[in-house]
Amino acid sequence: MTNDKIQRITIDWALLGQWILASTLGWVVGWILSGDVGVGTVVGITQWLVLRREIGRAGWWILATAVGWTLGWAVVMAGVIVPPQPDLAGSMLAGAIIGLIVGLSQWLVLRLAVDQAGWWVLASTIGWAVAMTGMIGWTLSGAAAGALTGLMLDWLLRFPRQS
Repeated sequence: MTNDKIQRITIDWALLGQWILASTLGWVVGWILSGDVGVGTVVGITQWLVLRREIGRAGWWILATAVGWTLGWAVVMAGVIVPPQPDLAGSMLAGAIIGLIVGLSQWLVLRLAVDQAGWWVLASTIGWAVAMTGMIGWTLSGAAAGALTGLMLDWLLRFPRQS
């Protein structure tokens, strides 16, 4: 393979850092101000501050994140899938459920801006599954989800939807 055929993979470190910071601040401030259900709204707002420079119609991100988080949290709190006092595996499952539902809601916004937006759902599911284990501490849970979803966002933005 010749050098002109090798494409160097780079990461937009500024975008990734902003996304991790937005996710972390949204997580911490959301919990402090409004508890369980309000986290989605605050995370949606802080992530929107980053996303609005990257895609059109980003304002819907706030609503998508708030609704997705609320629905995901309701499913988990119903106690049908995840026991009320989950162990490590149960916490990971709870995070995966919330991440899946949030990711599907956010996908509705992303699919209008980027091709291959379906990968976002997987990244959100994995990101929140890891975050909700609590293995890295409560305050860093948003950072864990932000790092994993931020890497996916960076990759997805390389494939803008053609109008």
